[in-house]
Amino acid sequence: KRKKQATYKAINGPKRKLGVINLNKLIIITRSDKGSIAVYGNEVVESQAKSNLKIIDLTGAGDLFAAGFLHGLVNKKNYNESLGLGTQMASKIIQKIGARLD
Repeated sequence: KRKKQATYKAINGPKRKLGVINLNKLIIITRSDKGSIAVYGNEVVESQAKSNLKIIDLTGAGDLFAAGFLHGLVNKKNYNESLGLGTQMASKIIQKIGARLD
């Protein structure tokens, strides 16, 4: 069986190769102000970061991103919607001090 080469087109950028993907696992890559990427098999989904945020504290950003993303997945949202939920949650927490949403 031949392995497939996964690629994705970066937002406002060239098509990039991610390398040979032959995993039956979901891989999530967070890239700060460059957004996030979900990779599953040969499917690659990219989501933009929110802009014009007043960043105060990064504590809890990864945890809240994961919570939002997983909330989307368990509620049968697609990868793009789930990445968006993760981004939305992380964007809220980095605009305040501490890792608790009120």
